[in-house]
Amino acid sequence: MNKPLIYTLMTLALPAASIRAERDPALPTPFKQDSNMTAVLEILPESENPVPRNLFGQFLERPSWGDETGPEAFYDPEGPGFLRPDVFDKIAAMDIPLLRFPGGTDIDFMDWTDMIDNAPGRENPARPESRGHLGQMISNQFGYHEYFALRDRLACETLLVVNLRDALIGNMSPDEAAAHHAAGLLAYANAPLGAELPAGMPDWPAIRARNGHPEPFGAEYVQIGNEWIMGHTRNPAAEAAGSDDAEKILEWYLNILHSYVRAIREIDPKIKIILDNQMDDRVRDGVLRDPYLQEEVWAVTLHSYAPWAVSRLFRGSEEVSPDTLSPAEWWNTFVAMPGEYRDGVAQAVYGHGDWRFVEDMPYRIVVTEWNWNGWTSLPGGQRPPIDLSHPAGIGAAGFLNGLMRHGDRVKLATQSMLVGTSWNITAVRAGPEQAAFYRPQGLVSRLYSNHHGPLRLKTRLTGSSPIPREFRPHPQEDEPDEVDALDIVVTAHGTAPGMLWIHAVNRSYDQSADLAVRLPPALHGSLRVESRSIVFPATGDWVPGMDEIELKIRETEAADGQVDLELPPRSVTVFTVLKD
Repeated sequence: MNKPLIYTLMTLALPAASIRAERDPALPTPFKQDSNMTAVLEILPESENPVPRNLFGQFLERPSWGDETGPEAFYDPEGPGFLRPDVFDKIAAMDIPLLRFPGGTDIDFMDWTDMIDNAPGRENPARPESRGHLGQMISNQFGYHEYFALRDRLACETLLVVNLRDALIGNMSPDEAAAHHAAGLLAYANAPLGAELPAGMPDWPAIRARNGHPEPFGAEYVQIGNEWIMGHTRNPAAEAAGSDDAEKILEWYLNILHSYVRAIREIDPKIKIILDNQMDDRVRDGVLRDPYLQEEVWAVTLHSYAPWAVSRLFRGSEEVSPDTLSPAEWWNTFVAMPGEYRDGVAQAVYGHGDWRFVEDMPYRIVVTEWNWNGWTSLPGGQRPPIDLSHPAGIGAAGFLNGLMRHGDRVKLATQSMLVGTSWNITAVRAGPEQAAFYRPQGLVSRLYSNHHGPLRLKTRLTGSSPIPREFRPHPQEDEPDEVDALDIVVTAHGTAPGMLWIHAVNRSYDQSADLAVRLPPALHGSLRVESRSIVFPATGDWVPGMDEIELKIRETEAADGQVDLELPPRSVTVFTVLKD
């Protein structure tokens, strides 16, 4: 067994990060304390799959509805990345590798040229307001130039989304017009000055230069449309096809998608193209099996949100009164989402069967929107006895573990949404008079993005207690009745690592866990163990000032290859283990 040599508790000056460290000279959490769960984690010197850096991306959405406008609310013409400094500092500390922008639902209802100056055909060269999908107006102070300026400050990659709905529902005819207008955004972003553009296309590189940026911005990814499955796109698209016949509707989709891909390729032969996986069931198989699309499209995207609105609770198909559930039962109901759990342990990256739909196709998988996304509207205005944002943080960590388990196929993901004033899915929250702080899901993403390796190692975990899932917010048939309390992924730089990261989630509401970790041979001997923990409260609300990561450091001797760790209940911890 390992022999503790030195325990050190430190406060590090990390950018915009709150670090809490309290000295406990005996056995400081999370290394070891009394518990009632005992587990063993064996780490093998074998690789399972790569862990792409872009799994830890963020979605910088600019919505126009629901009293939320994303970065527009924090626009600062003098601020870093054109954002209010305290907001920028929180974002910068997340070490974001990829930023998706700007939509979202509204992307298919807006003209991209509203977000730049000097667009041709406008009487006023200044940016107008835009009308979103529900009719609300939004300003365009934080547009494409501001987005790319933020990109430059963060040193991350970029994913743009273009309007597809105008073509699908026949708003722009012929379909080539919509495709070329959408591809104009890529010409504005990526084409060099003097580039030969398609006939009739405005000289977008020259307009970009007039707006202050002669050099191309260099976007790496483009997504065509957003959530085609939604009724506001699916139903009018079928009407625009002029027939109820599935083959005619498929022909309509394919003609439009081919036009979009050709128009994009005329501008940028190398940009990676992303399509939706979820669409009208009558056309999906034909669209995704189309040879031209399989050759040109880099990936298909899945979106994963849960639990949505919570107005009732069920035990099986029987409705139960919310006030009969204990705090632990409320916790257990919501702690294992979003995602799909197999045999109570392994977590996939989505909450539906669409992954399997494309398993035999050549596309990569991306997840351009995901989060624990729920709100309560219980009878009589009842409130749950716990703040559901606390299990939401655990759920986000479990989903990230699931993404890392599928890094051989899943190449990027962007958590929705990065910054805002009110929505419960914002990673960074602020207000006009309120300093920026992390919401639970964003704090978890910050922890994972800063501390992980590029390769997942093979592990064996035994001794985890089950978490019963007796209640559901919706009567669902295919979910397991329990999941494991412990969800652990180990990453490293290679199979004989001198350093590795243990990403440990303890879903239990009230059980801590002693974890005996059996290390690979390369890590036998004198070690330095750093733990970075988020422990969510059992009661009370998440408020500013709670967005802290607890750092503790220990030097220890593991001659026999074992180190003992402790996982508090309701916690997410990343242990960094390295040769001392």
